[in-house]
Amino acid sequence: DGCFVMCAPSAGERAAAMRVLRRFAVPNVFLDVTTVDNDRFNIDVNSMGAMVLDAVREIDEILHGSFYPPPRARSARGPWEAPCGEVYINLVDVLERLDVIFSAGFGDKKAQSVLEGIFRNWTADKVFQERVTAIIYEEARGLGSPNDYGDVALWLRKFFPEDRFLILVHAHGGNGLENQVPLSVVEHGGNGIWGGFIPQAAQVGH
Repeated sequence: DGCFVMCAPSAGERAAAMRVLRRFAVPNVFLDVTTVDNDRFNIDVNSMGAMVLDAVREIDEILHGSFYPPPRARSARGPWEAPCGEVYINLVDVLERLDVIFSAGFGDKKAQSVLEGIFRNWTADKVFQERVTAIIYEEARGLGSPNDYGDVALWLRKFFPEDRFLILVHAHGGNGLENQVPLSVVEHGGNGIWGGFIPQAAQVGH
């Protein structure tokens, strides 16, 4: 319990991860979802919603085959208990997509509307409801202020309620305020921080 396979949600980019999931019966999956051009993955924001749902359904099928049923309600698992049978969705560059880098509110209203429609579709899906237990996010350039991160946490919480979803943040260094970000996120309805051991993390000193 507690181990994750990490991959992008598109069929081609997740194929190798799904093979690992099947072969080694890894109990959880971390979907790395980007909405703008990125040094990791490229996804058209308009195709993101259906792509993620397709990935979650394939993951659900594999996890059932490995005898990992859908997890209990998120609120029923204590912080000390490792996740099992869960899917976390990482919004890699949501601050950039919304244009909230040191700005008042969300600068890209069109992107905000598109993402809100996607979130509603996700949370209306039965398999998504059963498997996804965390919405996590970051901002790759280290330019976001604590208030920017807090605004996004407050916005996400409108679509992903506390009793069903963790909201976790990952702040990159850059403007010297990254240590204040988790406090702002918790004050705005988030649950804490997340971190990962991937090449980008090792290279830029998370």
